[in-house]
Amino acid sequence: MDVHDYDGTAPFHRPFLDAAHAVFCNADRLDDPVAFLRSRIAAGAGLAVCTLGADGAVAIDGNGELHRVPAAPVEVVDTNGAGDAFLAGVLDARLDGADLTAALEAGARAAASVLRTRHLHPLLDPILGTAGE
Repeated sequence: MDVHDYDGTAPFHRPFLDAAHAVFCNADRLDDPVAFLRSRIAAGAGLAVCTLGADGAVAIDGNGELHRVPAAPVEVVDTNGAGDAFLAGVLDARLDGADLTAALEAGARAAASVLRTRHLHPLLDPILGTAGE
């Protein structure tokens, strides 16, 4: 479950959060991301992850262990889609057998690939060009 810019209290998200095995969010509206992640693990999730923008990402695994990774260095062109790319990178790496730290690092690399383009993925740049800038 990806709750993007969840504020930690909005009732709309509660049924989704309660059913989720893995929770992903960003820190934009959370006062204490680590406390929120720990609350999701205490509620039964097996994984809770929060992206921290330029500060990387933090996760709590099902055993309550804290994991942190830095953001991949990148010149940011557009942030649109970076969180989705991060989640996809983590999921792909976990499904391929990576441990959580390696999966978070893969997510950071996937997010960086999106951050350096206006078109959600660098492969689209030659196709879509810079029209509309």
